[in-house]
Amino acid sequence: MSSGTCQKFHFNDYLVDTLIEKVREMRPLLAAKAARHEEIGELTPEVVEALSAARLFWMALPERLGGLAISSRGQSQVVAEVARGCPSTAWTLSIINSNVWLASAMSFEMQDFVFSDKTNPPRACGPTNGSGSLTPDGDHFILNGRWAYGSGSHHATFALVPAKSPDGAMNFVALPLADAKIENTWKVAGMKGTGSDTVVAENVRIGKDQFTHIAGVGDTVSLHVSSNGLSPDARKAELLEATDYWIGLTLLRSKTLAIIFGTAQGLMDEVLKTRQKGIMFTTYEHRDESQVFQASLGKCHAKLAAVEALLYQTCDLNDLGALQGRALTMEERLSSRSQTVIAVEILTDAVTELMKLYGTSAYMEKCPAQRYWRDYMVGSSHGVFTADPGYETIGKYILGIEPNITIPTFF
Repeated sequence: MSSGTCQKFHFNDYLVDTLIEKVREMRPLLAAKAARHEEIGELTPEVVEALSAARLFWMALPERLGGLAISSRGQSQVVAEVARGCPSTAWTLSIINSNVWLASAMSFEMQDFVFSDKTNPPRACGPTNGSGSLTPDGDHFILNGRWAYGSGSHHATFALVPAKSPDGAMNFVALPLADAKIENTWKVAGMKGTGSDTVVAENVRIGKDQFTHIAGVGDTVSLHVSSNGLSPDARKAELLEATDYWIGLTLLRSKTLAIIFGTAQGLMDEVLKTRQKGIMFTTYEHRDESQVFQASLGKCHAKLAAVEALLYQTCDLNDLGALQGRALTMEERLSSRSQTVIAVEILTDAVTELMKLYGTSAYMEKCPAQRYWRDYMVGSSHGVFTADPGYETIGKYILGIEPNITIPTFF
């Protein structure tokens, strides 16, 4: 345990090596089903069952709710390994973990509702791009709304969605997906198997224990959440664990970086399979005899190693604060944002070079390389990695210019 950590808090990272080994055993299955995931827009039942059997959907969940309580570093190692086999699977897995964790950060009453079965925890998605409303109906409320980008919605039990109550307050609502509709709106170039479709609620009856008031800005839900900050029930404070002190956006950034890092590793694996191919318009019978190929491959490997170091640095920021039972400082959040933005720039350079190394056949539809490339380009375009507003936010903070273009909870 790192210096200054609280003895009360811990992560179960002794499980990580076992989880990674399980993922490596399922890599052939992931690779074999990756193309099918694109075709059907969701994961195949065989893959969902394998992930569930390995309890990978509950890595981020605290122990009190039946989870594994794995650190963000440990989760990132596992998710990156999954992405080497199928990026869409890794994205779905990470998103479900993030939202199961988010549900564990709601009021204890809501936790009791969502996690009533601790021996078989539910899976959750979290489409927050949209709006909803809660209307009083006796002792209950009626929920209406639609929310886009519900990654993992096809394999989840609940959707965590933002909705306003009549007093104008923003809430997170646990919407049972059995009571909702999923509209097929995820028509994209990559990460096609994530099922990131639109969740729709039409006059769904909601109990008081199914939602928690949260701090927000307009229709934007604040991701700075923890049970310590949200739950008024101090009598259960002794139940808090390290996972309750993660900060939403820094956790999301690091775990999403792990997905695209693993995707780039998967592309590297495909390039290495071509080492015995010749090089057109040269006398090389095998490309691994070329010093240019050797040096370019070495440069890509060096870039991947640099990104891995940045990834673990930002994960360690998340985990150290959690182990100390505190929220991250603004300087730590600034470091997290800086590390991830730079890491994506380095990673994009490596992916571009790897596609050149593979050659033009990399873009054939039957070639797995083009799928890794498309998945990487879509994944790295996620808003958490946007460079220019990110750099401006960092610069304004360094210069002390207020107001900044990003609210503090989005650092």
